[in-house]
Order: sequence, then C-alpha cells, then structure tokens
Amino acid sequence: IELIQDIDEIRSDLEHSSESTRHEIACQMQQTVIKFWRHSRRAEDSIPKPDHLENARILLSDTSENALPIPEIAQKVNIGYETFRKRFKSRYGHSPAAYRNQRRMETACDLLANTQMNISEIGRRLSFSDLYLFSRHFKNYSGHSPSEFRRQLQNDA
Repeated sequence: IELIQDIDEIRSDLEHSSESTRHEIACQMQQTVIKFWRHSRRAEDSIPKPDHLENARILLSDTSENALPIPEIAQKVNIGYETFRKRFKSRYGHSPAAYRNQRRMETACDLLANTQMNISEIGRRLSFSDLYLFSRHFKNYSGHSPSEFRRQLQNDA
C-alpha cells in the first residue's frame, strides 16, 4: 500500500511540475522502483521453493521396474548429473545409487516377509538383471541370502 501511495504521489507531482523539477521527480521514481523491487524480492524469498533434492529422493524411492534411471532423475529436477550426485550425497549421506539400492533392499525384505513371490520374481520386480546380482546385493545388505532370510523369518514365526 505504501508503494502505491508513493507512485500516486509521484504521478501527482508530475502533473503539477515544471520542466526544472522533473529531474527530481525522476529520482523519486527511481527510488520507488528500487523500493518496489526490494519488497518483491522479500516476498519472493518468503515463498517456499520446491526442494529439488527432496523431489529426487522421492523419485529414487521408486523400486519398480519402471523407475527412472538416475541421470534422468537429475535431468528431471534440472540439476547436472555430477552436481546432483554430490549434493544428494552431501544432504542424505549416500549417493543416489546407494540410496536407491537401500530402498530396493528394504522392499525386498518386505516382499520376502509378506508375500509368496519367488526370489527371482522379486529380483525382477526390483529391476535386477539376474538372480545372482539380486542375491549378492541382498546378502551385502542383510548378511543373508534371500532364501536364508525367508527361511529365518518362517522359523521365527
């Protein structure tokens, strides 16, 4: 409202000014424009900006066969791949690939515990190219092969 009053005052001054005072009015107008710009910057800063890394983290949590490749996720959130990788690791403590793999292993644990899906089907569902690769990743994650993990759950029940 203050800015509108300033502009209205300048407009009135222009209507009733002589040629010699127009330079002073132009300076007033310049100061008002700067004040308006600063005000709009403050307002813009108070608007929450989309968090690109959080959006990427959500996309990386997709463990389905249709999950976007990591370079495409970086592109989708408008960050160069290397910058994306470094910023993601700095914020979340894991590289994007390690984060995605952790989500895949958590999903694998859930599927092994709560479904009757066979192990190779679980591996395919989680985008592993073969059973050996899935088993190796799972063993690194849990300390057990997928079949040992499932057997152990059944024995504990």
